[in-house]
Amino acid sequence: MNYFAKLTRSSNRGCKKLGSVKATEQILNNINANKDATEIYREWKRLHREHINVVNHFITEEEIFIKDLKCIFEKYGINADATKEIYPMLSSLYNRKLFPDVMDMLTDLKDYNIVIGSTTDTKPLLNNIEQTKLPITNAFTSESLKAYKPNRQFYLGILNAMKWNADETVFVGDSLIDDVAGPKSVGIKTIWLNRKQIVPNKFAVEPDGIINNLYELSDCIRMINSIN
Repeated sequence: MNYFAKLTRSSNRGCKKLGSVKATEQILNNINANKDATEIYREWKRLHREHINVVNHFITEEEIFIKDLKCIFEKYGINADATKEIYPMLSSLYNRKLFPDVMDMLTDLKDYNIVIGSTTDTKPLLNNIEQTKLPITNAFTSESLKAYKPNRQFYLGILNAMKWNADETVFVGDSLIDDVAGPKSVGIKTIWLNRKQIVPNKFAVEPDGIINNLYELSDCIRMINSIN
């Protein structure tokens, strides 16, 4: 069985959202903009997803972040240069820490082929792998694949590069769109990592398994294998 995963978290308070809000707050402070960082980041996150979804010719996530910030400045009437002020958000992508259950999961799944597939640029992901000493030999990014989740080419690119069959592969992640609907579109089995224990009204595409942490992953994979 082959396995994809999202394994890192932000170094800022252990939560990607808080790290990104903190970066937004720093940008606003740097330009003396008296705005609510949480509100701004909420809009920024929406814009980022929107900009990723309309990419026709691939551009890096760094370029998308700059595009996002330009739109934010325009919407909120802020007179500043997004290209110069983007650094805190880009910096927040580096030096992320592992969730505490990651290394135990890797030990439990030592007989599996494991790679990371992440919507990010290559340099920050490789930095995080190096800083956390994560024993992963293969990592794929939107930059290396020239596609963003949930574009089918993202998942097909990994399968082709690894010479894996979709029906022998499991994709694990915390996004119902990127890590369930996307992989399912190319025939990959999926496990939704529901760390926040969200109860959705309904699933647009139902995962093959649901776990609340990676300690539950081995049993979930065995359950999927027994069904199939």
